This record gives sequence, C-alpha cells and structure tokens, in this order.
Amino acid sequence: MVDFYHFSTELGQGSVQEDPKFFFEPAIVGRANFANNHLFAIFQAGVSLGISDDIYFHRRTLQVSAGLGLRLGAAGTLVNRL
Repeated sequence: MVDFYHFSTELGQGSVQEDPKFFFEPAIVGRANFANNHLFAIFQAGVSLGISDDIYFHRRTLQVSAGLGLRLGAAGTLVNRL
C-alpha cells in the first residue's frame, strides 16, 4: 500500500489528498557462488502491478538489480576445521 501525505521536489511542495493505492509486487532472488564460496553474485527481479484504480504517480513496472560480494575471513567453515 502506498499512502502519500506530503510531496516535495526541487520545484515545490504540497499536500496530497488522495486515497491509498495498493500494489502486488512479486520478486525472484538468486545467488551464485564462485571461487570456492569466497565470491558470490546476487540478482533480483520484480514487477509492480497496480491493483487500485487511478494511480496518480509514475512508477517503474519492472525492477532489476545485481551485485557482487566477497567473503573475507577464515579459509573454511567451523565444521571443516574440527
């Protein structure tokens, strides 16, 4: 649910007198490990489906993101060292 009460930009500001708007936003998330589990990649994709009528603001229908991570620390897990 999105319910704005106040809106502001560099050009001005004002109050919003609108009813709340509802969305359905499913997403999928994935991860892949590399370099003996020390390097990993993460990705996410999702959609924003407006359920309410008369949505009065712009929105992105599709969102995609990706990232890389590096695990620092011990060479193995605690189970492998025992």
